[in-house]
Amino acid sequence: MASHTPPMTPRPAIEPGIQKSDDMATLKSSLISRNITLNGHRTSMRLEPAMWNALIEICRREKLSIHQLCSMVAQHKAEESSFTASVRVFAMSYYKSAATEEGHQKAGHGTAFLFSAKQDFAALKPGAAFQVRVAG
Repeated sequence: MASHTPPMTPRPAIEPGIQKSDDMATLKSSLISRNITLNGHRTSMRLEPAMWNALIEICRREKLSIHQLCSMVAQHKAEESSFTASVRVFAMSYYKSAATEEGHQKAGHGTAFLFSAKQDFAALKPGAAFQVRVAG
């Protein structure tokens, strides 16, 4: 009697950062997971490195721990919003409210070149790499 092999079922999608098999390269996520305590309850949160850096800077300026800051955000978040989304909106709002015309001018904003202060992006500056030559 011949044995019957069941049809192959598709594998579920692999989460970033999880290795599928030994012969497949590990996929990495750009998100960093960290443990935090919200109002006495330990949990974890995944954010981009730039967002973690922004939160750490806010904590330094406001003399708060990351746990205190996140607990405050959790207490004031909209019910329909996720906690992580609320943290991102809080950080954006914090820096937006701190922005002044003087600060924008010092940073070179409004010059049609967002990365004007970054040497790494010097080649992107208008006219640096793409000069229009007029035939004469």
